[in-house]
Amino acid sequence: MSLTSEDSGVHHHGGDLGLAVVLAGVIGRPRLWVTALVVAGGLARARWWRTPPFLPLPDPHWLQFRLETAYGSSETRMNVEDIIGYLEWCKMMRKIA
Repeated sequence: MSLTSEDSGVHHHGGDLGLAVVLAGVIGRPRLWVTALVVAGGLARARWWRTPPFLPLPDPHWLQFRLETAYGSSETRMNVEDIIGYLEWCKMMRKIA
């Protein structure tokens, strides 16, 4: 992995967000487990069980769009801190909704 800059924390990579990295970040935070499952379920593409890789992953085109709007490049991979921050925000929003 190469960093865009030493202090940005944004990694450039093609492909997915690194499911193993995401899981490792969430596993260490039990308070976010339920939120992570709810968010993952909401982001899963429609009828994910009908097409390979048969996993509830976000639509790749949507994910590419979100990475480009968030980081300026669809080749960017979010870091664990971004994902944890997003999950904490989702949890807070669900509490006040």
